[in-house]
Amino acid sequence: KTMPNLKRFVPALVLVSTLVFSANAFAAVKTSVATGAWNDTLTWGAGVPVAADDVVIGAGTTVTINTTPITVSSLTVNGTLEYDAVVRAFTVTTNLSISPGGILQTNPAGVQTGHNLTVGGNLTNDGTLDLSTSANTSGGRLTFTGAASNTLSGTGTTDLRKLTINKGTSQANILEITTPVSVQG
Repeated sequence: KTMPNLKRFVPALVLVSTLVFSANAFAAVKTSVATGAWNDTLTWGAGVPVAADDVVIGAGTTVTINTTPITVSSLTVNGTLEYDAVVRAFTVTTNLSISPGGILQTNPAGVQTGHNLTVGGNLTNDGTLDLSTSANTSGGRLTFTGAASNTLSGTGTTDLRKLTINKGTSQANILEITTPVSVQG
């Protein structure tokens, strides 16, 4: 027996599947595969990350932030992510995770203190977050944004130069810090 409604259902299913695939096609996971500059295509296996991407700094690689501004969806640091000696702004719109052995730092020999790392979600540091390097002559500001409560947690080393919390106008939005933090070394 013929199913007359099936003819209408199949094209609708194909359309919905295409829309879901198209929406997800713009976001990708980009992983560093070599040591190099952020904006160098050879650093990445699948092209330089864009704002919608989830980024992974691969273990054994060092990626240098050499352009500004940079925005990514999420960031996982398994290797080393390091600012260069010029003022840079780096934004993670959701969560940032630094794995054991992972390092996110300002330039260890620099003299630039104007870098900014902005996080819109939670920051979990089980490695090293050092935004106060080179005897505090190089560093940057860690800024938490977004109208929601978030956490700064983990078992790693967290050394900051400046911390800014901008959680919107509601006093209900908080940043809960559950890890030891040192300021300026």
